[in-house]
Amino acid sequence: MSLPRSEKAPYDLLIRGAQDRCVEHASTATHLWAAVESSPMLGTVVIDVPRKEGHPIRQATLSLQATTVRLQIPKGREKEGLGTPTVQVIMAKEPNPPADTEPICWVLCTTLPVVDFDDAQRLVEWYTYRWRIERFHFVLKTGGSNVEKLQLETYDRLARAIALYSIVAWRILWMTYQVRQDPDPPCSVVFNPEEEAALRLMFDRQRPRKGPRSKPMDPDHRLTLREAMHTMAKLGGFLGRKSDGDAGVKTLWRGYRALQLIVLGMHLTPADPIGP
Repeated sequence: MSLPRSEKAPYDLLIRGAQDRCVEHASTATHLWAAVESSPMLGTVVIDVPRKEGHPIRQATLSLQATTVRLQIPKGREKEGLGTPTVQVIMAKEPNPPADTEPICWVLCTTLPVVDFDDAQRLVEWYTYRWRIERFHFVLKTGGSNVEKLQLETYDRLARAIALYSIVAWRILWMTYQVRQDPDPPCSVVFNPEEEAALRLMFDRQRPRKGPRSKPMDPDHRLTLREAMHTMAKLGGFLGRKSDGDAGVKTLWRGYRALQLIVLGMHLTPADPIGP
C-alpha cells in the first residue's frame, strides 16, 4: 500500500482489504478485522446489488463501522522502505442476507478522512461504483469493441482508438442503464433528432404487417426509450420476443453501429433515406 497523500502520493486510495493484516491499533486488537469489528457502530446504509448468475438484482442493508489503524510492514520486507501508513478502515457488513445468498462483508481501507457516518456512507457508495466500472471495461474490451484484439502499429494509434471506443462504450452502457431505470420517456432523452428519425422509420418497418398488432402507425406517435432501444437492438440481431427482456451490450453495440450507418445514408440520400 502506498503512503497517504499528505506524506508521499499525489492521490488517495479506496481499496478493499483482502488479507487480515497486522496493525497497530488503539485497542488491544492486532489484526485488521478485529480492529474494525471492535469499533463503534455508525449506522446502516442500503445499496443496490446488481444481478449475477442465479441471483436477481436486490437491495442489501449494510451496517457500518470505522476506525483508524497503522499497517505493519510485512515480514521479510522491512528493508524495502515501505513505511507504516495510517489508514481509515470501514467495515460494511450485511447482518441479515436473503436465504441462499452469500452475505456482503467489505473491509475498505482509505487514505481519505472518515470522521462520521456521512463520510463512511459516501465512501461505501463510491466503492459500489466498481460494478459499473467493471461493466464499462467489459463493454470496452469484449462487449463489442474488442480493443484487446486491435493490432495497430504504434502506441499513438492505439491510444486514439481506445479513446474513441471508450466514448462509444460509455454511451452504450449509459443507454443500457437508462432504459432499465426509466423505459417510458421519449427517446429524445438519449438519441439526437437524426437518430430518432431513423429509428422511427425502422420501427414502422419492423412493425407486424398481419394480426392484431398490424394497425397503421399513428403519425404523431413519439417512440419511447424502450421502443427505440429495441428497434436499434434489432439492427444488431435482437429478436425482441416477449420473453427476451432487454438486449445485451454486444447486441446494442452492433445495433448502434448499424444505426450510425443508416443516419449516414440519410445524409447521402435525403429524399429517400431508407428506400422504397
